[in-house]
Amino acid sequence: LASYVFYDAEALLEPLAKRMVERPALAVTVVANAFRKGDHGDVSPETALDNLRRGFLKQWPGPRLPTLYYDPRALNDVHTRAVMHAKCILVDDRAALVTSANLTGAAHNRNIEVGLLTRQREVVSRLRGQFMALAESGQLALVQLTEAPREK
Repeated sequence: LASYVFYDAEALLEPLAKRMVERPALAVTVVANAFRKGDHGDVSPETALDNLRRGFLKQWPGPRLPTLYYDPRALNDVHTRAVMHAKCILVDDRAALVTSANLTGAAHNRNIEVGLLTRQREVVSRLRGQFMALAESGQLALVQLTEAPREK
């Protein structure tokens, strides 16, 4: 699951979190953007990572946590900064939804968005392979989700 931003996403994430409980072998990987830009200018790289971690944990509605990655270039200075802007959902090598929609309540309830769902296994496998290669090469970095999610 990749999204530039997660906001007001608890209801959207709930079915996935429940499925993780039902199927203990299910592994979920999330890729998100880390934001250096704050309300009053840039925040430190450490603060940006902490904001990503805490913001995701605040919205994650289940007891099992996914694996969370980010693009470390998002922590660079303003002149070399990059963003993880992809938005897609991959289900094993069976289906892929590539979309303009972020994982936000607004994107799913109010905005005009567009997406393409494919069940072409070769396309899905290549998309999955791209994200896996980015993680394996270190171009995506792991976010330590050490806190337990909040109680319901």
